[in-house]
Amino acid sequence: MERGKPLSPCPFAGGRKNLPISAWEKEYTALKAENQMLWVQRMNNIRSAAMEIVANDLIYC
Repeated sequence: MERGKPLSPCPFAGGRKNLPISAWEKEYTALKAENQMLWVQRMNNIRSAAMEIVANDLIYC
């Protein structure tokens, strides 16, 4: 891991949380190539979670 590189918590990493961003992107790029439907499911889940956080923090505060 490069020093000073930001970490990205990945809820789908199967226990491998706080991967360097490049490793997270590499894992998801490979997943997209191998299983596109699973990749779409996970991206939709991430988007829904982000929208819920924004709604709770900004709209319903």
